[in-house]
Amino acid sequence: MAYDKPGCGLSDPWPAPQTLDSDLEVLRTVIDHLELGRVDLLGLSMGAPVSLAYAVQHPERVGRLMLYGGFADGHQVASAEVRAAMIELVRAHWGLGSDVLADIFLPDGTAEAKVRFAELQRRSTTAGIASELLAQCYELRVDDLLDRVATPTLSCTGATTGPFPTGWDATWRPGSPGRGWSRSPAGATGCSPATPRRWSARSWDSSTSPGANSPPDGRRGRPARSRHGSSRSRPWSPAG
Repeated sequence: MAYDKPGCGLSDPWPAPQTLDSDLEVLRTVIDHLELGRVDLLGLSMGAPVSLAYAVQHPERVGRLMLYGGFADGHQVASAEVRAAMIELVRAHWGLGSDVLADIFLPDGTAEAKVRFAELQRRSTTAGIASELLAQCYELRVDDLLDRVATPTLSCTGATTGPFPTGWDATWRPGSPGRGWSRSPAGATGCSPATPRRWSARSWDSSTSPGANSPPDGRRGRPARSRHGSSRSRPWSPAG
């Protein structure tokens, strides 16, 4: 399932600046309201740190975790100068700002794909909210939680940064010999731009999955996809 991040798509704006805590509150509310119980989480872009934080806070409720194009420290996404310039560009000229974000999100995309993605961003939220969410993206930090993950995890670096520098994929196998994050050259784990869609359709196999595919009671977790928290926020998710 997917939900719209507050201020995007059909979701009302959040009454205050959004933070990691507010994102976690939204995610918990969605999962509780839908009575999903145990879920598999797919976190895309700024949804990756939120999904990871939720898995650390609620390990009993997350069967598997996949992070794609995410990051552990928003300050590492770009230099301070670039971060400030991007926020101001999006706030001042959402048309040009959405075009630049499309280039960042889809560096190898076709011109048509970038135009459609930029249009989707502009239809999904306002310049003011977009700049606020971009600022939030740059302030998100979960690097202090990386060693507390208790969920089998696959991290694909995509176009931005993950627990390891761009160009590396990573897996986390809790309870296994040599416990900890292990990294492989990008693509070696089977990650590709199509990986999130394959994973959310439950087509992970043993060569792609970083750990056990089923929860202890033998029932598969229910997939929750996310570009923002842990359900994919369909309209817009800044990576800067």
